[in-house]
Amino acid sequence: MSRKNKQKVVINNEELKPTTLFTIKEKKGNVFVLIFIFAIFLSVVYFLPNLSLLYEKYVKGQIGNNVIANKDSHGSSGGFDGEQEIKYILSENPTIENKELKINNITFADNNLSYTVNNTTGFEINFKNKKYFLEVYDISDVLVARIKIAEDDFAIDETKNYNYPVEAEGISYVLFKDLKVEDYPEESINLENGIGNLVCEKTDSQITYTFNNDGLTKIMETATFRTTDSDYATKLMNYQNKVSTYNSYTGVTSNISSVEGNIVYSITIDRIDNNTINKINSANYYNAKTGVNVVKFEMEARGYICK
Repeated sequence: MSRKNKQKVVINNEELKPTTLFTIKEKKGNVFVLIFIFAIFLSVVYFLPNLSLLYEKYVKGQIGNNVIANKDSHGSSGGFDGEQEIKYILSENPTIENKELKINNITFADNNLSYTVNNTTGFEINFKNKKYFLEVYDISDVLVARIKIAEDDFAIDETKNYNYPVEAEGISYVLFKDLKVEDYPEESINLENGIGNLVCEKTDSQITYTFNNDGLTKIMETATFRTTDSDYATKLMNYQNKVSTYNSYTGVTSNISSVEGNIVYSITIDRIDNNTINKINSANYYNAKTGVNVVKFEMEARGYICK
């Protein structure tokens, strides 16, 4: 019987030590690269909104509705039909024009802005439904007035002169804007039992606009003039003709009365009919369901105080 070989097992009670298979040498430069990339990422996230504004300002030339003055841009290019709006330097006697009209002879003296508007369409036109505005900036580049311009009937190539009171120490820039209703700021009035009023006043005229949830529903106006006015006879005849004509329209009541030496003309349009509004042809009278924001924005641009 063969003898089996016995192997001697030796038990070592020493502490186990790790065995190194291979080593990785980490370069210090890699850590700095990762930190640098992470810093760039944080900077982009933090400054992205400001970068967008800078793009609007210096590339497109504007920030929202606040236009950056471009003192190197003059003449009739831009500001109307182009995308870029231009502030024109008043002292350089600017001419501003588009395909329908030309504005020039813009001057400011004694808190009064004067300018002329010329119809360049080649046909008769009324600019009442246009949203043409002239914004006026003082010497500190602060908006001091917004004027809705050229709301009259113009014959072919007719030029008309306008004056607008502006309370300012001086005027530096004017800016033309061709707006849309969507550009107007939002406005609201308090409605009681579903009805609310907006009252607009200027010198001797007061107009009350009544609104419901759907928009404009009623218009009332009073205008006062004195028998001592130099143009009293002309005004009286004008308002008498209006009363005679307007009272023939459905939903319209108007009259003239004498109050303490003053002549008071009043008109109430209880039921606004758009055809009637068109026949009356006053820029201050709006179609039914017009929003309060439209009335307030445009009436204030005509020099009224509305509240």
